Amino acid sequence: MSEHGLASPWIEKRTCPQCQQENEPGRDFCWACQGKLPEEGGSPELESANPELEEAPSTGGLRLEKGMSPLSDQPQYAPSPGDPQPDQGFDPVNGPREESPSREDALVDWGPSVKLAYTPSGVLGSTSALLFSGATGLFVGLLKAAVVLAGALVVNVIHNVLPVYFFVLPLVIAGLMLLAPYAIGTGVGKHVAKGAVAAKCRMPLQAGAIAFLWTVGGLALFLFLGQSVMAPGESFLFDRVGLFVRMMVGGSLSFTWLEEPEAIGTTYEGIIFALLGISLLAGAIMAYHTASNMVRSVPFCEGCKKPMEPVSLYSISPSQSHRAILAFRSLHYKEINEIPCCRMFDNYVSVDLWSCTCDSKAILELVGHGVELPEEDGDEPTVQAPVRIFSRPLSPEQAAQIRL
Repeated sequence: MSEHGLASPWIEKRTCPQCQQENEPGRDFCWACQGKLPEEGGSPELESANPELEEAPSTGGLRLEKGMSPLSDQPQYAPSPGDPQPDQGFDPVNGPREESPSREDALVDWGPSVKLAYTPSGVLGSTSALLFSGATGLFVGLLKAAVVLAGALVVNVIHNVLPVYFFVLPLVIAGLMLLAPYAIGTGVGKHVAKGAVAAKCRMPLQAGAIAFLWTVGGLALFLFLGQSVMAPGESFLFDRVGLFVRMMVGGSLSFTWLEEPEAIGTTYEGIIFALLGISLLAGAIMAYHTASNMVRSVPFCEGCKKPMEPVSLYSISPSQSHRAILAFRSLHYKEINEIPCCRMFDNYVSVDLWSCTCDSKAILELVGHGVELPEEDGDEPTVQAPVRIFSRPLSPEQAAQIRL
């Protein structure tokens, strides 16, 4: 008996002789590779060319790598050219689509992204280029912070104009104020990350440290320039910035319009300044992580002194992901060539190859992509962030075999 309680499982679900994928009854072509299926009632004497693949965990025909979660415990279905279209909302085997989503419509849980099989050499990049990128990022970050603070000011005006007190609005104002220093760090981190590739930086610590210092030191430089235009005896930080804090927080608490803001107390002011400092530190840490991670994510060829470029060779269906990982891990070229390509699904695995012009090295990676169809008509589909599920280095000879 099969798991569905049927005495003849190959009559209920037929196996494709090309890709070994199970198919629902009533189909003439395999949903995974579009190959011709045997007649119903045919012999199931078809086994995988690689016995190791049969030992892999499987859920509904989808082979999963360690760490990957199943799509669904429900039966899966994919329409053939002669079947009703998805917008008709009907599955001839399992009923309405809403009760049994098809494999192509389900957003695949690939699990956490694995590391790219690349270790930076540690060679310093152009420090001047990184410093210039940090200065540009600081300027952009200050503009972002100004926009966030302007948003806090607009919410404060709305709060004072409304005839009814809403407790949530002061929380929004305070949240926007605390978000401003963090916005500076993200702006610096993104620009230094972009500059790290142009600067040919292969040391993550160098890019990360410059991004961190530009975030903290740049804001200190901004406060120093602000203090230089103040009258003697006045403080730019405690007089001007403190006045803005009292106007935003104290004014919101007093619920007055264009009047002297209510004093919030020295203790509360100290807490707010401490939270602003924590936000700045969080932004600096994010800047360090963004810049240093970019150096690890873009392989650099030491032979031709250029960043490597990724090229997508072809795509396969999610059900073939575990089979592909095993084949590429062992470089079983015959098995690799027998993996069917996927050309029609929103959810797919891209086989990408990082290489350089001198062909001295290459890096292979499998990247999972997915699109979740909207639940209601008129909604936009949800695009899944790409997830790297496998990566390994290749020699020039191995890369040439993969390209065939």
